[in-house]
Formats: sequence, structure tokens, C-alpha cells
Amino acid sequence: MHSFRMTLMAAVTGLAAVIAVGTGPALALPVSNKTADTLTFVGSDTTQYLDDAFCAAINNNTNGDNPKPASGATDTCVNVHAFAAPGETTKVAPADAFSPACTWSIPPSTAPSGSSCLSGGNGMETAPSGSGAGAARQEANPTDASVDVGRASSLQCSSSRPNLECYAYARDAVGYATYRTQKITLTTAQIQGIYNCSITDWSQIPKAGSGAIARFFPQTGSGTGSFFVANFLNGVDPRLSSTCTVTQVAENDGSAIPSASRANAIVPFSAGSWIAQGNAVVPDTRNAITLGKVTVGSTTFALTGGSAGAYTPNAAAYKEGSAYPGARYVFHNVDNRAPQYGPALRFIGFDATGKSKLCSGAYASTLKQYGFQALANISGDAPDAGTCRLILQ
Repeated sequence: MHSFRMTLMAAVTGLAAVIAVGTGPALALPVSNKTADTLTFVGSDTTQYLDDAFCAAINNNTNGDNPKPASGATDTCVNVHAFAAPGETTKVAPADAFSPACTWSIPPSTAPSGSSCLSGGNGMETAPSGSGAGAARQEANPTDASVDVGRASSLQCSSSRPNLECYAYARDAVGYATYRTQKITLTTAQIQGIYNCSITDWSQIPKAGSGAIARFFPQTGSGTGSFFVANFLNGVDPRLSSTCTVTQVAENDGSAIPSASRANAIVPFSAGSWIAQGNAVVPDTRNAITLGKVTVGSTTFALTGGSAGAYTPNAAAYKEGSAYPGARYVFHNVDNRAPQYGPALRFIGFDATGKSKLCSGAYASTLKQYGFQALANISGDAPDAGTCRLILQ
């Protein structure tokens, strides 16, 4: 199966001007290989629970497109978390024709040092934690089928990764979260000031109270952290600073902030993850941490609407073309050299023969419940793209 490739010629956070090459007839789906495949997802914490729901739809065939080979077996989707859910330590991916069985240790649990699910390994490995880590694992051995799809909350495709294909399928909004009793609104300049230490006390922020600011940041390899660096901090990564230090923590997890630091803490946070936790569709580790507002020019953006159990994305911040600097796509990544490229694309992408159910817009309500905004349907120049975008760099 050859991919129908597009490139977005605008910034990832902007309104996409799409150039399509070689469009074909818009059929229902890419063609099935009619074999029972194990499709293993790894990578971003931000979308790990959303992909639980998506994998469930594949596994129980409510996705409607499992190939049902003559043996009666069907494709198996295994979503390996970046960080453990309560009580979770491992995840087993069954063997198929392309790869032996693999036991993944879910951080903070770790597999024995040196163990690997790559061909020739011992069938045990520590799960990648974050978008970059997931993409790196896909590249580690592209002909190995122990990893088929990378979850990503930042763009991992580039000219240095010519075989990686990044399929955007929804929008998220990244901001910051605090435990402040005051309702915090920051400008982008104030956010930069906090993370370059020109602002070190909350008293330097109007109506924010007082206290020495405790700076936290997502772990190295986090797509949320990388996106925040690029879009709020002018590319300056505070995790690399020796003069204005930050404490690294698991992304999108309020419980990771030490209790002694919470009153004065600030940390980048995915609004999608915060909404999903507030809607009780994923484990709630917010521990009462709240999202702040961001002022851009004369516009102040809130990231969420609704109330507990029925939180929704704020379209003004999330939409394609938004002036909010934290608006971003979330992705499924595939390597077009991988042996399971075709089966993976069938469920998460599109090509010249058609599009997956995910790219048809069928999961808009699920995306909303998990805190993400479905993409608008593309028609005209790119009939096969639907509600997905293939962004290569």
C-alpha cells in the first residue's frame, strides 16, 4: 500500500493550506491484507487513554472494518501506555506473523536492563515515554514489527525522518496549570519570564498573590514539553538551563507535583488531558490543579468550557487557524518501511484508495469527551484526507 502524501505548507498551529498529489477515488477504506495482525501503539502520554478507546473499537469491531480472515481471527490493537494507570505494570502484545510476543513494562515499572522486544531480543522492554521516545523507538528498527504506531502530541516528522508519516487527527491546546487560589491569567511574555527567571515570585504578576514560583516541566521526550518550548518559550528549553532550573515531572499529572511545592507551582499541561480527567473517562490525577488563561494581544483565551463531568474544548483556542499559540495537532505516526504499514494505515490514516473510519469523522464525539477537537472535513483538493492531515515537516 502506497501512501497518499500531503504536506501542510502553513505552520502546524495555523490554518492548513493543503497541497495534494495524485488524488484517487474516495473509497471507504484502504484495502485489508486479510490477515490477523497485532498492532502495537506506543508514545505520548497525552493521548494514551484516547487510544485505549480507539483500540477497543478495533478489538470489538465497533470500528466496523476488522478484516475477519478465514481463520476467524481478527486484528488485535495493543495500546502500550507511556505511564502506568492505577494497578498497571505491564502490557502484553500477542505474537503475529510479523513479530513474536512482547511484554512491555509500563513506567515507572521497568524491564530488566538490556532487554528488548526488537528481533533477537528476549521479548521484554520498557515502554517509551513521550512523543519523541515513541518516534525514536519506531526508527530503532523499522523492519521490526514490535511497534507499529506512534502516539504523538508534537510533530515528529521532518526531512531527517523521510520514512515517518505523521497523521494528524484532532486538535489539543497546551497551556499551563497551577494550584494558585487566585484565577491566573498570563501573557506569553510573562510565561517566558517565569521560565527564564526574570519573574521569580507570584507578586510580580498582577492579582496572582505572592510566593517564590516553583517551576516544573514535563519529562525529556514529552511532546507536550517540546511543544511548549517551541510555541511559548521561543525554542529555549528550561530543562537544559543551569541557571534557571526546572524540576521534571510526568506530563499532565498534578499528583506528580510534590505537595510542599504545590501552592507556588506552575507546569505546562495539555487541556485535552485535563478535560478527559475532569470528565472521568481517564484516571484523574489532577489533584485540584487548574488551567490558567493566556492573553495574546487583546484576546484572552480560556482553554475549556462546561463543568465537571461535561467539560469541553474551547473552540476559540483549539480551532485550526487560532491565534492561540498553544493550539496543536495530535498524531498517529507510521513508518512506511514497516512490515505492518498497510494494516496500521487502515485504522489510523488514509491513502489514495480511501480513508480509515477515524479519518472519516466518525469519532468526533469520542474526541470531544477526551478533550480533543475533531478536525474539519477536507474536500475538493484532498477528498481522501477527510478529517485527517498528513504532515511531513
